[in-house]
Amino acid sequence: MPPRRTVLHGVATLGLIAYTTMQPLRDWQWSASGVGHVPGVDGADAANAWLLFVAFGVALASGIGGSLARVLAVTAGAGLVVAGVVETVQAGLPHFVPALRDVVVNVAAVIGGGMLYLLGTTPFGAGLKAWRTRYCRDDLEADIALGVLALWAASLLLPGIPRLDLASFAEGYGGIWDTLTHAAPFDARAALIGACATLGLAPVAYRLWPTRRGRMLKTVLLIFTVLLLEGAVATRHTSLEPLLGAIIGLALFRFLSQLEILAARGIGFVALI
Repeated sequence: MPPRRTVLHGVATLGLIAYTTMQPLRDWQWSASGVGHVPGVDGADAANAWLLFVAFGVALASGIGGSLARVLAVTAGAGLVVAGVVETVQAGLPHFVPALRDVVVNVAAVIGGGMLYLLGTTPFGAGLKAWRTRYCRDDLEADIALGVLALWAASLLLPGIPRLDLASFAEGYGGIWDTLTHAAPFDARAALIGACATLGLAPVAYRLWPTRRGRMLKTVLLIFTVLLLEGAVATRHTSLEPLLGAIIGLALFRFLSQLEILAARGIGFVALI
């Protein structure tokens, strides 16, 4: 019987795969040519879905264990079943076109996840686990936090093609300067969305680190590193509004966490009286 953590990982990953394949239903619309069009769905979104298939392969392999041949056979079979179900369901949706290429890529992603698990059983994987245990917590809650943060970072940084010249870097980070010089209007809505997103991400990242000093600093550095790296990706750019929103969100998280501590101390003081 696979450990409960492994089962939860697999179920959560399958749920996310189902969500990513069905989610566009809420905002699809017919184009003028009669072919369905989903606003906002591009190569980066497809890459995020492939990452979920990789995660499913890791969870599956960790549950069955065994030799290379066993992991390869089980991940290939399960990947084929899941990818086939996904394409079959999408065939009934007006904005999706089933493709054999997607089945092949998704199956390969599941097999790749299984191979990653086997790599984790080698001395190299043991070293990575020791490094994680040193800097991060090693429990189910930390696993969930890592998964959420990985999906968030992937949504901003994929497909991950780097900018290779100064002109391209200027384009990637030019939005910050344009807003500061009033060449572009300040988007308050983007700043508000950034603040809300950071307020949700900050406690997740905060729970990832071991209980010792520096947890807040690590949380701040992680969030700002991802936001700033977005400008170094060829298909992305960094603007001022998400950075300001992150500052506001982190400040609110810090205030609320301190408020919780003060409330706990107040309750304890009243109990002593």
